[in-house]
Amino acid sequence: MRTGFSILMFTLLVQPLRADEVNSKLYESYSPVTREFYGPFKPGVFPQTPFWYRVTTQADKTQVVIEPEGRIRWVVHYKNDRVEYKQFLVNDKPYSRCSYRYDNQARLIAKEIRFVDAHDHTVRRFMQYDYDSTGKLKSLKPPKGTSGRSWKIEQTKNGSTWTLFSDKNLPLRRDSYNSRGWLLRSEFAKYQELQANKSSLELIYKLDSQGRIRKVERKILGKSYPPARLDRPVAQKYRAYDKPKPEVIDDMVDAVGKLNDSMSRREVHLTIGLAPRGVFRLQNGIVHSEEMYGCRLNQLSAVVYSPLDMIDHMNMECICGYCFAPASQVHLEKDKKIAIEVSYPGLSIMVFDPEKKSWTSSKIKELRWHWVYSAIRINDDAIQVTPLHLVLTSSGPLAAKDLKKGSRVLGVDGKPVEIKSVSHEKLAKPQKWFAVIPNGKIPWHAVSGVIAGLERR
Repeated sequence: MRTGFSILMFTLLVQPLRADEVNSKLYESYSPVTREFYGPFKPGVFPQTPFWYRVTTQADKTQVVIEPEGRIRWVVHYKNDRVEYKQFLVNDKPYSRCSYRYDNQARLIAKEIRFVDAHDHTVRRFMQYDYDSTGKLKSLKPPKGTSGRSWKIEQTKNGSTWTLFSDKNLPLRRDSYNSRGWLLRSEFAKYQELQANKSSLELIYKLDSQGRIRKVERKILGKSYPPARLDRPVAQKYRAYDKPKPEVIDDMVDAVGKLNDSMSRREVHLTIGLAPRGVFRLQNGIVHSEEMYGCRLNQLSAVVYSPLDMIDHMNMECICGYCFAPASQVHLEKDKKIAIEVSYPGLSIMVFDPEKKSWTSSKIKELRWHWVYSAIRINDDAIQVTPLHLVLTSSGPLAAKDLKKGSRVLGVDGKPVEIKSVSHEKLAKPQKWFAVIPNGKIPWHAVSGVIAGLERR
């Protein structure tokens, strides 16, 4: 888990405001060179980046939320106009904490990072900041006698380059910035390639005068590719409920899979495109995400991310699309409901036991999502579900595509409810829909007034 790398890149030193001031802005990118956000983001305008930052500052605290998902945020606390400590949260649960030290010139010289690893152990890591004779940062590295990743910063004629090294001092990635601290190029490669000034994968950023991304060119082994489309997901080779389209960009998936784990989820999307499906799952109390780029027999096709959205590893895995529309209501305890798109692993929901015909409480094990192209609309859009999702009827489980007018599904009270209308429609454009997987052996739970679930596989 590469927590140290992702935390390292966001050492915020934003100046705090007066106690009566509140400032909230949207940005596309963050610069470790200037330690500032840049590229103002405008809602409603099609972005050239899959994620952006909402930065809110008030008095002695700044909060940064990664949108549009809003799962990851960090809060920076100031003291005497300096960053005292910073806390990262995932789904509002504390994940890691950084504290800082300064020299008598008010320069940042050391940082301590604390987080819980995959084995539920509390880990402490330290980084020190070294400066050249002109006062410019030249390296970020672990203290002597300790191991870990490090950055080497070199000044160039038109800006600077930042090279990330492994704990064995082998280069992993190189980032090039202009004189304003804006990222122009990221190079990813195996160790010997970067040492020879070659790269397996390059992302080249074309910016406007405000630092906003206008285009991201991709190169694999020197061959240029057009920018990844971010207005729709990569088409899959196999789809459970639609005609297969052999359009998976295998070269892009292979490039990411064969490289190191120094890429962020944003960079993976800029390289491959939006994943057609994925899952959020709970591991040691913290939510991790995994995204699938098609069913590729005995080949890597799924990217597994750390809680802070850095690549953790690659998998060979597929999930079919069994989902409900984002606004569908999941029934919680005490007659409460929540939109399925904002539910999360660890949240308590009500599950139904068909044998006992009774409800009990369970927690969400996984929240899956899928870009959907076709849907079943029941009772004039009261229920919107993908065709193969199972719904509990008076005669047992039935795929939504097999429901008809007059079919009797079980309602939340366990009694049959007659369906008034059913239609199968193609969506005008793909939409991101969701499915809940409860803990335990009972898959059945209430969504928008019906009892639905997935077969255990």
